[in-house]
Amino acid sequence: MSATTVRFRKLITTDLSNNQVNLASATNMGHRVQILMSVDDLNKFFIWYRPAGSNCAVGHFDPSGGGMANFASVLTSSLSTTYTDVDGVTNGLNFSSSILDANLDSRVRLNGNISANDFVMSYLLYKCYGSSSAVTANVIYNLQDAQNMLTNAGLVGSITTSLLTEEALSSVAGVDKGGIDAMFRDLLAADPMRFFDAAGNQIAGIFETNPQTDARGNWNFIENDKIELRVQFNFTNSVTTQGVQEPSQAIHSPANTQDTNTVVIAAGSSFVIRLQILATDTPSGAAAKAAAMASATAEELAADVLQAQEAAANAAEALAVAQQAVDAAAAQSAAAQAEYEENVQAAATQAIAVANAMAAQQAAQNAFAAAVATGCSSATIQQQNAANTAAQAAVAQAQAIANQAAATILTMRTAAEVAAQTLLQAQMAASNCAAALANAKLAISAAELAAAEAAANAQAAIVAAANVPPPA
Repeated sequence: MSATTVRFRKLITTDLSNNQVNLASATNMGHRVQILMSVDDLNKFFIWYRPAGSNCAVGHFDPSGGGMANFASVLTSSLSTTYTDVDGVTNGLNFSSSILDANLDSRVRLNGNISANDFVMSYLLYKCYGSSSAVTANVIYNLQDAQNMLTNAGLVGSITTSLLTEEALSSVAGVDKGGIDAMFRDLLAADPMRFFDAAGNQIAGIFETNPQTDARGNWNFIENDKIELRVQFNFTNSVTTQGVQEPSQAIHSPANTQDTNTVVIAAGSSFVIRLQILATDTPSGAAAKAAAMASATAEELAADVLQAQEAAANAAEALAVAQQAVDAAAAQSAAAQAEYEENVQAAATQAIAVANAMAAQQAAQNAFAAAVATGCSSATIQQQNAANTAAQAAVAQAQAIANQAAATILTMRTAAEVAAQTLLQAQMAASNCAAALANAKLAISAAELAAAEAAANAQAAIVAAANVPPPA
């Protein structure tokens, strides 16, 4: 029997949903490009405030950081360090700073410094030459013309202005309080538990129905949180590439060639990136955490020393008890062995007594038989018979004592073997206790060494943390 196919002849139709499908590439939507900013700074710039009696907490943007930081300077610093293009293509469009780092042409950056202009340079190389990692040295004549198309200050100003525009809406009446508050609400909805402490208690003022006092706080950013800003870069002038073209393939004369400019990016064009501010730790914060962790480790290891010392004390006590058991078992074994040997000696003596009784009984029996055979007087015969009977009784008594002695020997031998086994077990237990004590002493030494090293590391970490300047 072979498999077959049975077909239903009627066509079955079903409608697709009326979703509009418009697939977009990462190039069009904007690559996700990450820069770093400390958790401490982010929690100064992004705060929430709830006046007493208001309906809910509202998210705000404070570029002054409560007087403890400055958003523009911190963002400028972030734009001058490292970029990571999450959507970067190795041989295509890639905004990662490592791409321009690998370019041996120093002209890709003004004075060799990472800046916001890296975004433009990476995009231009991709559009003009197919890859942000295109070779430019000895290939492009005037690459420096693209060095200063965008400054950190220009980009920082645009971002700050946009955020402040939305911040202004945070304080107006109505439901829509702008993009800053919208980000705060998104964060609150995505992870409300970050606004509870370790004991499960909510942060005062953020969730109450009708707070009686003003309340404020930060957004509780943690490491690896991201704030995504969609940034559009507009070209106010066109970008061209220059080449040489022969107008006629039939005439091969230098006089007939002419320079040509090809417009690669037209004026008014733009490109977009999704600039992600990635929350990271600060040197001072990391140092403080390292110091706290080192101190906690030192405390744990100090507790380990106490625990090891307690274990050693318990092992020493157990060894003392085990040694007492060995001494008692040894005494009991010696006594049992001595009693066994004493009973063996007594049994041997009794065996001799049995043999002597049997010899005496045999002599009495012979004397009685002789008296009967020689026709001695009745009195003599009766006397010999009585002696024979007494001798038989003596043999029976001696044999009974010998039998009891043999049984006692067996019992005492068993008792001696049990005592010897008990002694052996006690000696093994004492040996184990001694090994445990030795191991406990080694553990104390190791724990004391680890605790000393941890204490030194903790002290060094505390000193290092004290010498690290706090976030600007």
